[in-house]
Amino acid sequence: MRILLRIEALAKQPSKTVIMSTHSLHELQFVDCVMYLLHEGKLRFRGSYKEFLLVGQTDNPDIAFQRLINEEVRHRD
Repeated sequence: MRILLRIEALAKQPSKTVIMSTHSLHELQFVDCVMYLLHEGKLRFRGSYKEFLLVGQTDNPDIAFQRLINEEVRHRD
């Protein structure tokens, strides 16, 4: 959790861009960021963690991920 706070602080600096890759989607609920979900070379989602769950129609980020990569829900690019 402490490292996520450091990453978030760094990302908030105007001259900084942070790219973080994770398979632990639950961690992103603690980071104020814009998420980009890439799958098989295609952008499947761009938005906040909250929007990610809303678009995925669930409170579980793993299920939201599955729905987005399987295109079970409409999403914005």
